[in-house]
Amino acid sequence: MARIEDLQPVYRYLPDSKRAPGPGLLADADVVVATDDHPQAPIDHYVRAVRSLETDAIRMLAPVLSRLFHDPHAEQFRKGPRPNSCSRPGRSLRRAT
Repeated sequence: MARIEDLQPVYRYLPDSKRAPGPGLLADADVVVATDDHPQAPIDHYVRAVRSLETDAIRMLAPVLSRLFHDPHAEQFRKGPRPNSCSRPGRSLRRAT
């Protein structure tokens, strides 16, 4: 039950349960929400994850896209192709092994 409460910042803004990801998909997710003190917190977290690739998966729900996403993806692109470095909609981005 505690995990469901942790996910409320995500589920609160989804249009309906038919389109919502199941709790299993988000079981190990880091939920990062914007605050008055740090309105760019979700974007900053995402950019750090892409730049560092210190994670084995990147899953993101973003109602608004930001140009800030471009730079870390461009950096990864310039490093050259790697297995599993791209994803299709609805899929996780996995770090190359």
